[in-house]
Amino acid sequence: MSDLKAVKVCGVVSPDDARMIVRAAKEVLPANVDLMIGMVLWPKSRRSVNPQTAFEISRVAKRADVRPVALFVDETVKQMDEICKKIDVSTCQLHGPGCRSDWTDSTTETKLDWIDVRDVSPNGTVSAPTHSTRGAALWSIFDTKGGGTGIPFDWKRFTPPEHSWLLAGGLYPQNVKEAISTLRPSGVDVATGVTGEDKCKKDEHRLYDFLRNVVESYSSDVLLH
Repeated sequence: MSDLKAVKVCGVVSPDDARMIVRAAKEVLPANVDLMIGMVLWPKSRRSVNPQTAFEISRVAKRADVRPVALFVDETVKQMDEICKKIDVSTCQLHGPGCRSDWTDSTTETKLDWIDVRDVSPNGTVSAPTHSTRGAALWSIFDTKGGGTGIPFDWKRFTPPEHSWLLAGGLYPQNVKEAISTLRPSGVDVATGVTGEDKCKKDEHRLYDFLRNVVESYSSDVLLH
């Protein structure tokens, strides 16, 4: 796959960061690329946000016609649905085995769109997809097991899926071109790789460098060999 379809910037902790991401994407990304802004609603994460902050981030995203995404780890479908209604988000990301299991087994009704996360272990093996009677996932994200580690999995031991997918896990401005050249995903998901020293707030220079390198990778001869 040589066309860039989506970019997701995750672990966004403030409306100011959301505005910066929207501005950078507007300047750098092609207009047809689906931009997503992710927020962590799992309270044990260092990048977690409270519902009020999540609502404010969501409002920034939606005003710019950007999809806000709420990331969960061990919440139930009922909890995810209630939180997403409160923060005005219609897409949840199933990042942990707890929420994935409940998404499969629960009979709770929800109109949420969903993103599946597939854990990739060091040897390249991948967790099973989440099964659901609620329709297909918007995206499948393949991420280093545990997520949010800032550490890439071994790209050479991983077999990319044939369907559209997003690559995550330890992506930085310095290595994203190699990652795209090696695996040719439909898009990328970044968090730690565009943060500042505190590993939470996004760094403007790193964000711009990352987005430029992504766009260059999909438009250059690197994908034609």
